[in-house]
Amino acid sequence: FDIEGAYTNTYRDYKDELVAERDFKAEFDYLTYSGRIRYRDENGYKNISLEYDQNVDLPSVGQLQPVEDVSNITHVIVGNPLLKPGISHNARFQYQNNLAYNNINISGNVRAQFVQDKIINSTITDADLNRYTTYSNIDGDYSYTGNVAVSKSYFNRKTNINLNARFNASYKNSLSLQNAVEFTAKTTVLKPSFSVSYSYDSKIDITTAYSYSKNKNVYTT
Repeated sequence: FDIEGAYTNTYRDYKDELVAERDFKAEFDYLTYSGRIRYRDENGYKNISLEYDQNVDLPSVGQLQPVEDVSNITHVIVGNPLLKPGISHNARFQYQNNLAYNNINISGNVRAQFVQDKIINSTITDADLNRYTTYSNIDGDYSYTGNVAVSKSYFNRKTNINLNARFNASYKNSLSLQNAVEFTAKTTVLKPSFSVSYSYDSKIDITTAYSYSKNKNVYTT
């Protein structure tokens, strides 16, 4: 297994030669770490791994600058100097097993992501459809994805048949802010698929496949 950690300090000192009000300073301190556990049997047929890491999303200069941008009078934008970095926590599990004596291969993986202090646009629209946008941190974004696949082969000197089945699934919970109201978008995707291939004496090749996808979106406040 492997474990790593790092401490990072990022300092931003922005000076505007034309408009002194745009000057600002920002300092970010954050600790990131990662780890990995792996297993592999002596023949290399079975592989299992579990991993964790982080991604850091630092606010940009435009997101931090505490001065209104009025270049578009119908959409005023102002930064938020109190923004914190967004941190994505990522966990992954992977499995692969090759049953060589039975000509079967099984594989799968699952990934989970949780976002802490996600940086988002916060927009207020007035009765005249003028917009005022700033930036905020929010917690509650997360997602899961995964898939599993199984393949089986039958063959002799002239004939080769391959059967493949796969199932993919994902779920995402995403937050946003509009007119100081928190919206939640929940997206679910399910996608099974199956394929068969047949070849004979390197002269005939036939492949057929089927897949189905179901998408569900739910929006709540």
